[in-house]
Amino acid sequence: MLHYSTTGTKKSNTGIVFLHGGGFSGWMWENVIGHLSDYYCLAVTLPGHGLSADQKWVSLDDTAAQVCEIIDNELEGMDVHIVGLSLGGHVALHLLSNRPDLAKTATLSCVMYDPLPNPDMYKYLTRFILKFRKFPIFQRFIAYKFGMVGEKVRRYLQEARKVDKESIKASTAELAELKLPDNLNSVSSQILLIAGETERSFTLDALPKYKSLFTKARTALVPGYGYGWSGKRPGLFAKAIRAQISNQPLPEEMKEQV
Repeated sequence: MLHYSTTGTKKSNTGIVFLHGGGFSGWMWENVIGHLSDYYCLAVTLPGHGLSADQKWVSLDDTAAQVCEIIDNELEGMDVHIVGLSLGGHVALHLLSNRPDLAKTATLSCVMYDPLPNPDMYKYLTRFILKFRKFPIFQRFIAYKFGMVGEKVRRYLQEARKVDKESIKASTAELAELKLPDNLNSVSSQILLIAGETERSFTLDALPKYKSLFTKARTALVPGYGYGWSGKRPGLFAKAIRAQISNQPLPEEMKEQV
């Protein structure tokens, strides 16, 4: 089974499942979860990463099924809310497709809608990154992009060495040749899709497409930030999650799209 950690209390009857981005682990959500202590938070570490490095990546659909098993065991009878970043966001999409009525809400950031125009180049870039990832200066650059400091940097440097390279290659290849799961237009969840304002075009272009696809969706930009906004503004991300769960307006620091 995939590794996961939990915090908070089940007395809230609200469970939030956090799915991290590629190359990270469940602990990347700690600063966000710290603002949500009144909820029961469950952070999963995906196959090939961190403490789940011994679990080989099979597919987005297989990973979604494993996450569903954890949810069924841990959050039975609770209101379920999903949070996903990048790779974790795409796992969440498969989870929602397979179980359209499972989650009350989903908050997804940095997800694509279409396959990349040059997937082979993306795969080559992944191999390049994995080759140089062993060098601390490169790892510290990634940590900086996500706003990590102090102990978080040391922890990231340790976990970066644990990733299963073949699993990373397989998961990024699946994203590069992305095929959206079926049935997304039948999902009953309230969906929030967020992107940093300076992210790549394939992420920004995805927002209006997903808004049209889902029956209940809203989209927003984070001005002045790129892909790593969730790490640099964890309090803002937590505010957005809280607003989504309670069906309230998004934080003023975000630019909701109409």
